[in-house]
Amino acid sequence: SSDGVSVANEAVFDLSGQIAVAAWVKVEAFGTDETIIAKGSDGWGLSCDSENRAFKFACGAGPEMSVVGAGSVGVDQWHHVAGVYDGQEIRLYVDGFLNNSREASGEIGTNDDQVCIGGNQQMSGCNFNGMIDDVRVYNRGLSLTEVRAVMDYAKGEEVLLRKTLALKYQVPGDVYNPKQRVMLYRGREWVMR
Repeated sequence: SSDGVSVANEAVFDLSGQIAVAAWVKVEAFGTDETIIAKGSDGWGLSCDSENRAFKFACGAGPEMSVVGAGSVGVDQWHHVAGVYDGQEIRLYVDGFLNNSREASGEIGTNDDQVCIGGNQQMSGCNFNGMIDDVRVYNRGLSLTEVRAVMDYAKGEEVLLRKTLALKYQVPGDVYNPKQRVMLYRGREWVMR
């Protein structure tokens, strides 16, 4: 469908060093490369790669800052997809498991485009064909444990990510930061937590 949500160009979305983006999606059909969420084509975004029938995560216009999922995605099934860039590696997680990764370094592409869910301001015809829920954008890379905590929380468990990091899933290398900022898309509005 052509329904989507656009969020005005805000500085909070111009992330240049690290990022994590996550969402629950149900692909109804693969067409042209379909956008789940993106800040333009030369910025960051999660999408469906029609050629491989897989998810894709990109942090800029070049192939060195993107990763395409290994293996095809089944249609008419809900999947949790997360893209993470930590300044050293770009990773794609599907349903709480690392699906593909590659070494990557450099700045994330920034632009003056809106953040679009279900479409892309820079490219027409990239509307998502399916359903999207619980979209999240973080200003840092997430660990596998954190990706799983986000996925579990979205499934309805009574666990907040901050509490999860502090109390339940603390592992070496994870840092609990009570000032961590996350943008959540719930219903029709963005909420800063």
